[in-house]
Amino acid sequence: MKTKKKKAPKISTLKNKLWSLTSQIVRLRDANADGYAKCCTCDTVKFWRGEGLQAGHFCPAARGGATRWLLININAQCGHCNGPLSSNPLEYYAFMLEKHGQAEVDALRRKSHDVVKVSRGEYEEMIDERAAMLARMILSHEGQLDIPRMNIENRRTEPSWVASAGLREKVRIQAIECDKIKV
Repeated sequence: MKTKKKKAPKISTLKNKLWSLTSQIVRLRDANADGYAKCCTCDTVKFWRGEGLQAGHFCPAARGGATRWLLININAQCGHCNGPLSSNPLEYYAFMLEKHGQAEVDALRRKSHDVVKVSRGEYEEMIDERAAMLARMILSHEGQLDIPRMNIENRRTEPSWVASAGLREKVRIQAIECDKIKV
């Protein structure tokens, strides 16, 4: 009897999973101790979990791909600003200038034009990393917010690809981004 090989997940499935984790990280990062976050482009305040708050990109995700997954490029936004107002670019620019300064904003905008192709393995590695990051954030908020208890005993705290050639810089940048997260 032949055993069927387990199919590798589609790239689109991996992207969706990574986006779900990234969105939760951003919304939780931007939330106050009570779990409410202010849209970075207007005065709307929404609970971090729910339909009203989204994670919006400063530099569009579709541009070149280099800034698509950078946490510095993604902030909490209400559905109106992120949807019908197309990220509310003028207000988003003012927010980013105030939060990060002109030099960082310019560097991010230049980087957004770089074309990057992410491999299946890199998506899987980023998913592991973001899942561990989200688990740490949730554990640090446990009992404060409306967050179900998570079992993370079997989660790696450091992805196996840390020692891979060419990926050390990516890990360093992600570690810096993780350290910037307010928990």
